[in-house]
Amino acid sequence: MGKSRERSLHLLSVYDVRLRQRRGQKMTRSGDLLVDHGAGGSWVLANMPEAARLRELILREVGALHQEISAHAGTAGPPAEPGPAPGPALRPAPGQALRPAPGSAPGPMMRGGYRG
Repeated sequence: MGKSRERSLHLLSVYDVRLRQRRGQKMTRSGDLLVDHGAGGSWVLANMPEAARLRELILREVGALHQEISAHAGTAGPPAEPGPAPGPALRPAPGQALRPAPGSAPGPMMRGGYRG
């Protein structure tokens, strides 16, 4: 039996999803999704059906998650000491991953096979 290629990716680390379609894929509305993430890499989700729709869904969920975090920033309770002001963007720079706060629950994950 072959080795499983299933991997998990935290949605907070995704900062871009691009669509690549070849001629035959355009006819079937499938395509390859290139998922850029904060660990400085990119995953290729090959031959995904309804690729354009899936790309939009992923980007919508990532955006909603970032908005939710922005809206709830600092509402977890009174801090022991004043912390630094939140940054202007939640999107990590290429090569940097967002890290969850100590003791926080894991957030939404994206699962799937990849090559790259």
